[in-house]
Amino acid sequence: MSVPDRPDFASAHAAVQRAHRLDAAARITVEKAAALVNAARGHRRERELWRHIWIGLEKDEERVVACCSYCGRVRTGEGDWGAIPGHVIHALYDSSAVMLTHGTCPDCEAGVAPEFVPAHCGAE
Repeated sequence: MSVPDRPDFASAHAAVQRAHRLDAAARITVEKAAALVNAARGHRRERELWRHIWIGLEKDEERVVACCSYCGRVRTGEGDWGAIPGHVIHALYDSSAVMLTHGTCPDCEAGVAPEFVPAHCGAE
């Protein structure tokens, strides 16, 4: 009986190295895809926030947008506060379509000047 031919060690080693390279490339691709998905989700949240802000502006004849003096977040029509990009805030400052007013969001109010927070806020 003859012994079946076996691939030599060099070709098996080369195949394993190629598999490792492909695995590393696949991991990098998966990480990049995950980063893109996270960025898309962030943009979707930002668009949703802007939709709420503009709906609130359409209802408000004075077209006033409240912006936190400390962190720059903007209050929506429902009273929620959300972050928007800095370049958008600067565009709002330059815009004649809206009027910006300043206030303090609840997070900054509690962190910056807790002595000014009413006693009933944060109480259980």
